[in-house]
Parts: sequence; structure tokens; C-alpha cells
Amino acid sequence: MALIRNATQFSRTATRSLNHWFESPAGQRLRVAERDALAFEFRRLFSPLIVQVGGPDPWIEASPAAHKIWVVADPVNDVQVPQVSGWPAQLPLAGNTADALVLAHALDTTRHPQAVLREAVRVLRPGGTLLVVGFDPTGWIGLTRALGLRGPRALWLRKQRLVDWLTLLDCRVERLSTLGHSPRLSALTHWNLPGGSFYLMRVKKERIVPPSALRQRLRGRLLSLGGARGQVQLGRSVTGHSVSRRSIGALKGRDP
Repeated sequence: MALIRNATQFSRTATRSLNHWFESPAGQRLRVAERDALAFEFRRLFSPLIVQVGGPDPWIEASPAAHKIWVVADPVNDVQVPQVSGWPAQLPLAGNTADALVLAHALDTTRHPQAVLREAVRVLRPGGTLLVVGFDPTGWIGLTRALGLRGPRALWLRKQRLVDWLTLLDCRVERLSTLGHSPRLSALTHWNLPGGSFYLMRVKKERIVPPSALRQRLRGRLLSLGGARGQVQLGRSVTGHSVSRRSIGALKGRDP
């Protein structure tokens, strides 16, 4: 219980610090770039219910989704999007409900990024889309922070590590974009070249086929191979004899 309280306190402090940085000139430019990048993705999504976790602004306002939920630690005034108080690692939402979910720097403000990913995948329905926005440690903001200069307080996750974690959660990365380059190098954004201040990852939650559906598919395949003569059912024939791999192979090679 103490561990949960400490993690929650760290997330609250880190989120407030990050939101304060977003008020700076560099943070304001980044907010606009991230808002525009997500608005482009929203236009390509069919998502009756979209959820945003974290972020300085309710970017899902630009989504055409009929239902929107913004999960935040501290409620924000003068916002049209419905807000729900919660933490990225303990989302107050049922599983397999959201058609699309946005992690807006939620991985940058937690000590347990794997738990945050598991919660996001749990809430997302099979076939749903996960959009992850985070700071790129190899970008110009990350480099200035590494040199001891002013910059946002963040976890600075490596993108490849994030891809590996998502793969273990039965998710497939569809696209990984590096965006938000320095104003002098803004042309690099169009070519998705390294050096951007943030990344935008589009992820698809794979549809897991239950064992019952697999058995039904196999039963249909065996019946089609056996035809009217075989009358083969899964595991046993109509005569009660076991169906082995050898007998199935014989059915495949038999002339109709």
C-alpha cells in the first residue's frame, strides 16, 4: 500500500511539473505540434468512445468520436470534455471498452511505465487503437536536458523498449513517427528523421481468438476435407473412432 501511495505521489508531482513546463515558450510550441499531430490521427479513426490519459490539454476535443473521456489527476476548469479523476496505472474504466485510447505523456510521469501500458491495453477493446505520445530522449529537448539545461522532468523512455513491451502485450505497432523538430530544422519532420522532440506511436491491439472459436474453425475444416463420406467431427468421427493426424493427412490426399 505504501508503494502505491509513493508511486501516486510521484505521478502527481511529475504531472504538475510537466504541465508547468508546458506553459513555457518551448512547451507552448510543443503543445501545438502535438495537438496538430493527434488531430490528423483522429480524422482517420473510427472510435465511438475515445479516452485520453494525461496531457496538458484535452486533445481529444478534435476527435469526431461521439463519447470522450479525459482521465486526469487534477480536474481542469473550463473544459467541455467530461473528466474522470484517476491515475494512469489504475484507470477507473472497465476492460475492453474504449475504441481508441491516447496516452499523452502518461509514460513520462510514472515510475511504473509497464503497469501504465497494461492498464491502457486492458481498457482498450480488441482491435482498438492506442496512440502514445512521449518525449524522445534523442530529440533536441532530450539532449538539452541531458546537458543539464532547462527542460521537462520526464522518464525519457527509449522507443525500442516501448515497442518490446507492447509486443509482449499482444499489440502491434503500426507506425512510429518522430515529430517536433527544432524550429530551424522543422523540414525534417516531413521525412520522419531523428532529432524530434516527441514521438507519436500508433498501436493496434490484436484480436485474440478464443480456443472455442479455434475448435469451431478446425471442425469446419475437417468436415470440408471429409465431405459426405468422412462426416468427421473434432476429435472423433461419427463411428466413434479417434481422428489422428495420419487419417487427416489421408483425407487431404484422397481424390474426391
